[in-house]
This record gives sequence, C-alpha cells and structure tokens, in this order.
Amino acid sequence: MQCALCQESIEDYSVELHQLKLDEQRAVHICDACSRKFVAWHGQKLAKLFPTKAMKRMQGKKRGL
Repeated sequence: MQCALCQESIEDYSVELHQLKLDEQRAVHICDACSRKFVAWHGQKLAKLFPTKAMKRMQGKKRGL
C-alpha cells in the first residue's frame, strides 16, 4: 500500500491506523510520518481557533519557548 501524500510504501499497514476517511465514499491511505505531520498541522490550526492551555503548552515546547 502506498501513502496518498508522499507516495512512500506503508510498512505494517493497518486500516485503523492508516486509513483516513474523508466521507462515506472516499478514503485515503497515509503513512505514519504524514499522519504525524497532519495531526501537528491540524493542532496548530485548532490552537489558533481555540487557544487552550494544553495546546499552547504543546506548541510552545515545539518552538522551544
């Protein structure tokens, strides 16, 4: 199975971990590295929209603050 974002082969593929359902008819398969990048990107967007203390701490650690 190949990652839909980076085209790399997905090691130890698991539907629960590697399938991103977009809606009822569409799903893509993403690797662990792209999944982590997506979660980090989404976390940054949520931190800007809903600035909670936990998310601010998490983002501060990544920036070295």
